[in-house]
Amino acid sequence: MEKSGILYALSNPNWNNLIKCGVTTQLINTRVSNIQTGNPINCKIVYTTDNLLYPYYYERLLKQRLEKQRFNREFFEINEEEIIKIYDEFNMMNEILNCEELILLHMKNNDKSYYKKIVNKKINIEEINYNIDDENDEKIKYTYSLDKRKRKKKGYYVNTG
Repeated sequence: MEKSGILYALSNPNWNNLIKCGVTTQLINTRVSNIQTGNPINCKIVYTTDNLLYPYYYERLLKQRLEKQRFNREFFEINEEEIIKIYDEFNMMNEILNCEELILLHMKNNDKSYYKKIVNKKINIEEINYNIDDENDEKIKYTYSLDKRKRKKKGYYVNTG
């Protein structure tokens, strides 16, 4: 899961006044070029957010907020001014939740199911500390897979503190 990216809003006369809203970790011009394939009329970039931490979380918030205006998947019956306002709110939110710890805390307090999904992907290993009684009384940390069927040693390091 990408930790940074942008939300974009595109329009096209062929889309019957619908706005395509999505997330990308690419440069916006690269994403527009990919979408442009098969469209005889050029897409217009309505607006983009700043670079966001956890952009898929913001996409989730957008889809929840625009649930009633959703035409299908990434197309919405919304005017340009409304999407600009929402994206500006997301930019402000991103400035406040400007580090991983803050945005994860926000998710934990406001969207427990998404937080669990993120944490399960983020923490894919279980760390177990063992004290070893040897001459230096060093602590060696072994890392195991969370999947109990695959309890392989993934690596270790020596903590002398």
